[in-house]
Amino acid sequence: MYIALAPVAYVGGITVELLQILSKFDADELILLLGVHEFYLPNLEHSLLPDICKIDPSICGFTGNFLYGRDSYLNVTDLDFYTLYEPFPTSAKNIIHWSQGLRSGLFQKYDYGTAGNLQHYGQPTPPQYSFSNYPTTLPTVLVAGGIDGLADPSDVNKIISQVPTGSNLVVMRREDYGHLDPLLGYDAYQITYPDLLKLINQYSG
Repeated sequence: MYIALAPVAYVGGITVELLQILSKFDADELILLLGVHEFYLPNLEHSLLPDICKIDPSICGFTGNFLYGRDSYLNVTDLDFYTLYEPFPTSAKNIIHWSQGLRSGLFQKYDYGTAGNLQHYGQPTPPQYSFSNYPTTLPTVLVAGGIDGLADPSDVNKIISQVPTGSNLVVMRREDYGHLDPLLGYDAYQITYPDLLKLINQYSG
């Protein structure tokens, strides 16, 4: 069984401010801006954010909006704890790939430019990922939010429309869920996880 909390594939509808800003740059400019290894907030910011959140949680709320979009069920009193671990580093190439997907609206491999694509893929454009081979026998649950800034509802609908007909697909929507609500929302254990556990029991029996 596959369960996706706030599923991301297509990202053309992203409303998260950071990625919208980065999508204005091409890959070469982003490499100069981000470097070639990790994309991360400086250690100093990680060490300061928890204390800032204790003093003024609203600042962390803005930081969260900037990075993840809005959420409805985050416990602001725990933000100082969350920011000890998030935002976590990722590769600069990953961020560039996200930016490319936002600009193109396509679910495709990394775009190296015409020459690089010919070298890597044998064609001038990056190949698109296809859901046509998605196993129809795999029980799949998508937990989607109506205000998710990273897994925008329009992008999630694209996923749903491309999953092969006859697939064992369940879509759980909450219109007030943001990106972090299914994972860190203070009431997820009451309004989301019981239904997930029922489905797990149903398909594992």
